[in-house]
Amino acid sequence: KQWYQRRVAITAGEGILKILRIEAHVQTVIQPEDYETLPEVQKYQSLNQTVRENSQNTVVTFMYLPRPPQSEDRNLDYLEKLTILSEDLPPTLLVSGLSKVTTTEL
Repeated sequence: KQWYQRRVAITAGEGILKILRIEAHVQTVIQPEDYETLPEVQKYQSLNQTVRENSQNTVVTFMYLPRPPQSEDRNLDYLEKLTILSEDLPPTLLVSGLSKVTTTEL
């Protein structure tokens, strides 16, 4: 089922790029097995490292924007995590959407 959901997300991303007449390559990157057990900050560091390792020739990276916190007292924590996520990446657009597609690169 997880493979199917990933394929649907990639197909949707490819379809959007085609509609917009953008020539691009959609690349799926699988996180390490221990990803879900990592503390939240380390998850953002891991995602950042994975994107950096797979985007040396990228013109722009589209990345899912994590949902902001509902409580205003967590806003600084949220901004810190976004900073960790996007640090030293090529130009990156954080996109809010209905489904979690972590990254689409051009």
